[in-house]
Amino acid sequence: MTRTPSAFRTLTVIAVLAHFLAAAARAQSTSGSISGTVEDSTGARLPNVAVSARNVDTALVRSATSGAGGTFTIPLLPVGTYEVGAELSGFAGARVANVVVSIGGDSTVRLVLEP
Repeated sequence: MTRTPSAFRTLTVIAVLAHFLAAAARAQSTSGSISGTVEDSTGARLPNVAVSARNVDTALVRSATSGAGGTFTIPLLPVGTYEVGAELSGFAGARVANVVVSIGGDSTVRLVLEP
């Protein structure tokens, strides 16, 4: 059986597409994120608050700082269950337990700091 140049080109295109699709499948996210707000007891949003997420199974800790609007995001967290906490001088720390991070998901947390 003789292959024509057009058949060869078609097979080449199919092979290249298969390669790129396989690479895209491998690049799929295997992580999630935690985002939320940090507020005081009156509901006012607090900027510049140190926020951390600790995986309860692996003890992995990732940190972020709340922005001007009191919001934060901790991206690229491996799947698992986390404890999220916030610390700011002059306030008692806040903790939220059992925050579940799933593949591609974003878990939302509201942290309230008491004076």
